[in-house]
Amino acid sequence: MNAHLIYSDEFVELYNCNCKLFLDDKRVVDLVFADPPFGMNLDEFENILFDFDNRIKGHTFLMSNERHLAQLIVKHDKFFRRLFCVDTVVPNMINSKTPMTQTDYIAEFRKLGAENNKFNNLKDGFTSLIRANKNRHLKKQNHSQNFDKCMRVFYEFFKHYTKEGDLILDPFCGSGKSLLAARILKRKIIGFEINEKSANYAKTLLQQRELF
Repeated sequence: MNAHLIYSDEFVELYNCNCKLFLDDKRVVDLVFADPPFGMNLDEFENILFDFDNRIKGHTFLMSNERHLAQLIVKHDKFFRRLFCVDTVVPNMINSKTPMTQTDYIAEFRKLGAENNKFNNLKDGFTSLIRANKNRHLKKQNHSQNFDKCMRVFYEFFKHYTKEGDLILDPFCGSGKSLLAARILKRKIIGFEINEKSANYAKTLLQQRELF
């Protein structure tokens, strides 16, 4: 895999290539958080999702628009446990009551009876996950000035569902906000980004913030 590795440190591996390269890796991950690129073919998205599933020890979260996720949930209803909506105006508040015009949607994908699935008996739907006081946990880290909307979403899910040293996979890491959030939380993360411009931006962002 080293041929495509463009950045690495104690916690982060960033690859400028298709995430399917991870299938050649032997590691098992503790969490997957996937935000597929806009316009990605639904069938291709499904294939990636199911290819990775036997390599995941914990939870898988898929972030996409409501229509896209609804199609997947209807088609694979046995595998989806829960649907979250994230307020894009107050991004550190993950809740179930936000107007649909101001939210992003995140579905939790797990097999029935899977270990570590704390929501195994809950019905699919809009349900509360976290109601954090604004910046309360971030002030302790002294990183609140470096956070933005996208990073807060990753931060909340990583903090809630993983512990220090766990391994996270982001198959579409884009500009690298998930990588920064994981590093701040001292989680290990593998990020893939096939777009060269986005991957280089993420690399620059990681290098600029190495000392913070």
